[in-house]
Amino acid sequence: MRAYRPARSSRYSLALRPTPSLLAVPVLLAIGGMTDLTWLLFSGGFAVGLVVFGIVAGEVSEGMRDREVWAFVAGVVMSVVAGIGSVLAFQVFAPDLVNPTAIRSGSVIVFGGAGVAAIAGLVLMYRRRERAA
Repeated sequence: MRAYRPARSSRYSLALRPTPSLLAVPVLLAIGGMTDLTWLLFSGGFAVGLVVFGIVAGEVSEGMRDREVWAFVAGVVMSVVAGIGSVLAFQVFAPDLVNPTAIRSGSVIVFGGAGVAAIAGLVLMYRRRERAA
């Protein structure tokens, strides 16, 4: 029995759905008369980076469904990058908004859990591989 798989043509729609809201911040800063070009470029680069990360995450999830090793390794790498990126983003964009310890703890719980899940998938894939007779 084959498992249900959604059509492959719709995978980019989920990754690109938040694009207008992410790119709205640098656009509003530019329209509002932002005089510091560094922050404008930094926030625009941050928005574009999140969109690219979303597209790559879609590709990795497709690879995990197909049981490809590179996808599980990329999932671990992406969880580490996301954890570090979330802590740095809060320190740069909103340094006094939330307690830094809470940010680090939340990032470890969320992105650490994603990394552990990717490692567990890789281990299960290795243990349950079909052995040649």
